[in-house]
Amino acid sequence: QLYDEECYYVDPSYFQVFDFPLSFGNDKKPFSSPNSAVISKGLANKFFGAEDPVGKEIRINFETKYIISGILEDFPQNASVGAELIVPITSHPQFEAAKGEWGSSFLFTYISLTPGISPGSIESKFPAFIKSIWNDEVQKRTNFRLLPLHGAYDTFIGDPADSYILLYIALGILLIISTNFMNLSTARGLERAKEIGMRKVMGAAKGQLIVQFLSEAIFMTFGALLGGIILAELVLPLINKLFSMELFIPYFSNAYTLPLLIGFGLILGLVSGSYPGFYLSNFKILGAVKGAGISGLKGAGLRNLLVVLQFTLSIVLIIGTLVIFHQINFMKSTDLAFNKENLIVVPISQGDFEDRDNARKKSTVFEILLHNTIR
Repeated sequence: QLYDEECYYVDPSYFQVFDFPLSFGNDKKPFSSPNSAVISKGLANKFFGAEDPVGKEIRINFETKYIISGILEDFPQNASVGAELIVPITSHPQFEAAKGEWGSSFLFTYISLTPGISPGSIESKFPAFIKSIWNDEVQKRTNFRLLPLHGAYDTFIGDPADSYILLYIALGILLIISTNFMNLSTARGLERAKEIGMRKVMGAAKGQLIVQFLSEAIFMTFGALLGGIILAELVLPLINKLFSMELFIPYFSNAYTLPLLIGFGLILGLVSGSYPGFYLSNFKILGAVKGAGISGLKGAGLRNLLVVLQFTLSIVLIIGTLVIFHQINFMKSTDLAFNKENLIVVPISQGDFEDRDNARKKSTVFEILLHNTIR
């Protein structure tokens, strides 16, 4: 049976540099022979069903036979250095001819630095290394540098600006919510004027009142944070299914997640509760008991500024949403300059056949027959 799967040809030290655990096999020496293969649980089930895959034979590109010697534990599909089928690079049919060839760049090389060794000390040796391999002409256009693993995605695949845009949108929404909370808290100040006045009559100091209002804001913030976490866990599976992703929040697997969430919630609570706390704690005792509260141009001006900021951010987000909506709608409805209806795509590659010369002839005949049949 023929399968189209991604295969990694790796150095045996691959499993020492990257921590991909095996459910069966030796993590330190996964390849028991030059023609051993390590496959994932998913591929094992796909290839052999309920049978034990260890010791079974597979062939790659109709050429090289491999014996399965290890089974990989499942790992996230968005891992950029993981594959479900891994074999030694020495088993590649062209390895002997290519191992001394420095004119190609079809391999990715990952280096694990010894603690205490800086990337700069390694990069300083590259010019002499380049000089020892190539002539003067090639040296002029050749340069090596080290790239941190966390920067590989941004360099080769994605654009970090996309992530920052989403971050700015999230911060804008949080700012809107915070200003709205400040406005509502100060607007409710008159309703709590008598409470504040009575607390002052009973001897409550200004600092105690500030702590009270800040505590209330922090409590509400953490309540909202907990609700957000629950909502995220409910929505993430739907998003992953819709966009074919495997997003998750590493609450315990990442040491920074929980401290960052708690710290961010604390800061947001302090910021959103600071102005109401200082504003409401300034109520005069007599006016507060009478329910008059306090008023003034300074307080009103700041509240008006917060309202303007809130509406400005809301308008910007609405405009941005409408622009993105129209862009997506344009991409979906624009004329593609060809008739996409009643088209058939048959993915055929000569690499799918063991006899490629015969496959070339048959695919040409098949194309002619298919064309005549459709006409």
